[in-house]
This record gives sequence, structure tokens and C-alpha cells, in this order.
Amino acid sequence: MSWYKTGVTSIEQVKTQQLIVGAPGGTAGVIYVTAMNGLIGTKFKLVTGYPGGNEVNLAMERGEIDGRASNSWASWKSTHPDWVKDKKIIVLVQIGLKRAPILADVPALVRARPQRHGPAGPDLPVRRYRHRAFAGRHPGHAAGARRSAAARLRRHHAGSGFHRRSRDGAAGCRPHAWRGGQKIADSIVNTPPEVVARAKALLGDLLK
Repeated sequence: MSWYKTGVTSIEQVKTQQLIVGAPGGTAGVIYVTAMNGLIGTKFKLVTGYPGGNEVNLAMERGEIDGRASNSWASWKSTHPDWVKDKKIIVLVQIGLKRAPILADVPALVRARPQRHGPAGPDLPVRRYRHRAFAGRHPGHAAGARRSAAARLRRHHAGSGFHRRSRDGAAGCRPHAWRGGQKIADSIVNTPPEVVARAKALLGDLLK
């Protein structure tokens, strides 16, 4: 995302002009920015070494950097609701398999046009993100056990108001039916070897 004073309001602008963004070392934002530069031709300049996100935010507010490499929308709403209300932060692209309804005008990275053809497309960093955030069942796991676990999870979510809060954008995530979750897990486990090779070449030690 970019700070409002930069004048950068779209990911397309970052393909023609440099945008300096900060991120704590070893975080997902480092992977996202590196992947976007290599896959869709953005000109992000990454500054790391910050101990945490608060220090990145402070540097951005001071004008030392132009934006932040990554942060969840739920985090912005809880930590800086004034920035959200006053439109001081500009979300340039969404990382995820589906666009969040609350950010309907923000493009999704998986739909971005690659800089050049190759086995690894813009969903590469999304695969990495899903791998960290989701644990799926082994294909041999009994279907009855999967359905039972899914039913318990639905009852829990219904009782806690999770679904309502997720629809309103307050939960910071959206639930998947177990079949959808299993499909995501399968796509990660069965990532083609040529995509894995491209990821290693592009991201190197960042994948460790």
C-alpha cells in the first residue's frame, strides 16, 4: 500500500515509477514485493530492518518511505481507523484467491498480467501465503470425518457470530467450505515442479 502524499493510487503506476516500501525482515511483505517485481514488472524498492510494523508505519508517516509492503485490512481498521477513514492509506493490490467485497475497487494480484510468460504466474505469492495460513486434510482422510469436522466448525462459527463479522469485514478473513479448503490444499501440495523451480529462482532464500 502507499501513503496518500505519494500520489500513487494504483499498482499500474508502480510499473512506471519507483515506490519505496518498508517491511520487517523475513515477513510476508518481503516475499510479495519481490514476487511482484519479478512477475508483473513493478518497481518497488524494499527497505527492511524494521523491528516491527509500528516502526514501518512511523517511517511512512514521517515521509521516510512511500508505503508499507504488506498488512491486513483488519489490522489497519483496528490500529489506525483514522487513516482508513481519512483515506491516508491506499491499497494497491489484494493478496488472496478472492477479492474482499469491502475493497471492491482494488485489483487482485492473481488477476494481474504477468510481465512475461513463464510457469509461475501472479498466484505464486498467494500459494506461499495459503501454505502458511492453511492446513488441509490428507486425501486419504475419511470423508465422514471431514464432514463431521466441518459440521462442528460451522456450528462454532454460527454461535460466535464469525460468519456475520466476516461478511462485514470485521473478522479479517473469510471462511471456506471444507471442499474449497481441500481444493486449496491440493493445489499447494501438487504445485508443478516447474513452478517450484521458478519460485526458487525468483525468491531464493526467502522461501526458507
